[in-house]
Amino acid sequence: MKTLIACQPKTAWDSANMMALYFEEATLPWNERILSDLTEVATLLDCLEVWGVSERQLLTQSDGTFLLKWRE
Repeated sequence: MKTLIACQPKTAWDSANMMALYFEEATLPWNERILSDLTEVATLLDCLEVWGVSERQLLTQSDGTFLLKWRE
């Protein structure tokens, strides 16, 4: 989840537009992939970084697999 930082935007946007952009981004759907091999996880994370995907989550599941989530 993003934290809101008190700063002055350099654009002419008003606060209503800023909040609309924040909530629109927060509601984008997550892409998910379940992987069983840590090498595959590392490879996919590397690809996501190259593609410029900055929002990623990696979860270890109780069955020993890894759930990798990202959104653009």
